[in-house]
Amino acid sequence: ALQFLSEECERILAAAPVRYGFRPGALWRYEREDIQRMLYSLIRWECEENGAAPSFAPYLQEVKFGLGRDTLPTLHVQEGGANFRVHGVIDRVDHDADGNLRIIDYKSGRTPFSRTEIKKGLSLQTAIYALAAEQHLSCGTRVIDSFYLHIPTRERSGQLRFTAGVIEEETVQEAVGRAQSAIEHIGRGEFPAAPGKPTGGSSACRSRCEYAGLCRVTRQSTLKARRRGF
Repeated sequence: ALQFLSEECERILAAAPVRYGFRPGALWRYEREDIQRMLYSLIRWECEENGAAPSFAPYLQEVKFGLGRDTLPTLHVQEGGANFRVHGVIDRVDHDADGNLRIIDYKSGRTPFSRTEIKKGLSLQTAIYALAAEQHLSCGTRVIDSFYLHIPTRERSGQLRFTAGVIEEETVQEAVGRAQSAIEHIGRGEFPAAPGKPTGGSSACRSRCEYAGLCRVTRQSTLKARRRGF
């Protein structure tokens, strides 16, 4: 597996500057090494974690839905007053011996996502991708698990487990409701300044953004946005 990974990294990373339109500067060699090192660690960890008889095995990768020809249909969400369509790409789908599915969304960052963030609509993939897999991939089987896998740390976050249908899970219902609310606000042209979760007393976007000095986010604007449901 590691030998195959090495060959693929050489092929893919060598072509990356042309494919993605960037100039391979002096740091690109170190970035390539860092990418390959993280992937090596991920593959080695997964092989050791699963052992000789894993309960799940990789089934599908980069599953596209609603993105034109030769992809799965668009996900149509109709539940509890919500009515919207979604397209996207599921990074990975595994299955067990009974055909049950688990959904994995890779993250290149280390910051974990909580159930609270999913419910607030700040991180929707584990919920929405599970719905898409249930609608288009679970032929007589069930989606039983969905989570983010952080490549640098090999840790999971935002994990949702399903004992029945995906939409019956409370976190998924709240995430769908938040998505519907966001769509309705967009339709009305409402884009208030409402930054994400706080870190150390200041908003995450302000602490990391290059344009923090020009930011119009204030306590008053944030409070107003919260009162309007953002």
